[in-house]
Amino acid sequence: MEPDKRLVQLKKLVDRELMNFMKNFREVVDYNCCHEMYEHLREFVSRGGKRLRPIAVILGFKAIPGFEKVKGNIFRASLSVELIHNSTLVHDDIMDRDELRRGGKTTHAFFRDYFKLMNVGDAKHMGISMGIIGGDILLALGVLALTTSGFESERVCKAIEILMDTYRKIGDGQIMDMTFPYADVEEVDRELYIDMITLKSAILYEASFWIGALLAGASEKQINTLRSYAVDIARAFQIQDDILGMFGDEKETGKPVGNDIREGKRTILVVELLNRCDDEEREKILKILGNRSASDEDVEYVRQLMLKYGVLEDARRLGLEYVERAKEILFRNIDKFNREVIDILLWFADFMVARRF
Repeated sequence: MEPDKRLVQLKKLVDRELMNFMKNFREVVDYNCCHEMYEHLREFVSRGGKRLRPIAVILGFKAIPGFEKVKGNIFRASLSVELIHNSTLVHDDIMDRDELRRGGKTTHAFFRDYFKLMNVGDAKHMGISMGIIGGDILLALGVLALTTSGFESERVCKAIEILMDTYRKIGDGQIMDMTFPYADVEEVDRELYIDMITLKSAILYEASFWIGALLAGASEKQINTLRSYAVDIARAFQIQDDILGMFGDEKETGKPVGNDIREGKRTILVVELLNRCDDEEREKILKILGNRSASDEDVEYVRQLMLKYGVLEDARRLGLEYVERAKEILFRNIDKFNREVIDILLWFADFMVARRF
């Protein structure tokens, strides 16, 4: 599915705003380690990414008739969710013990190696500590992106409230994601999986559209429509992410196929498989899950079982159901929004399950 040219242009504008924003923030004191932190964070956020969340803020804003008359820089405001997202990535990388992110070192790995060069005794601990701090700084910068956006102070305060409550709920989702591998197989069913991805992933998309519409002065009905749409397309996005993690092309995704298996993640595919396979198969799967040394043959064994029990097709079907539900929400309320943006949102929904990266 080819990217919508309008979204490609929005991404370029977001990237430019992000780089300009990050240039304005330097270490408070002339101290080398502080300097290294800000230089690293600037490089970290500039590595790319789809920028779907800040684009969602902008689309939420422009969907509201009369947005042109509202004073404020929506591109600056949109950086709030991108920086919050990057904050969670820095912390996720620590928890997942990942070494690479978007072709570069993760924050904790970067500083571990930095302190090794300085002959610091416990460089690993220092790397983790700096990763925690780096994620916290990105959170603060996300709030600053809102407070410096030039919108009405009352709307900005509400946007910050939304953002902070969202960050708290993402933490709840992360707790679930981290502890699912240790829960009973029967406890983690499809419903609980959906709860987890809603908190861990979908809720930030919801906040993105919500904040954009709020800053444009949207009505409660307009906001609720966009929020419902956002949650459903984001659920579809995460389900597609799970599918690509097992059946995608590494050259397109940039991630090793089967990595979720080696990390023990309870993806929609794994959750459904564990609840459908026989006892002997389940026992073998559980030995492979979370084994970072699992062979390609082990991963292929799990893949074949997913095909055998139809969990891949069912996951695809579930993702499409969420997309269709999101589009139906828009169609029911189409007269309340700018038509040009609605067309983009319909494409946006389809992209969530058609993407290959």
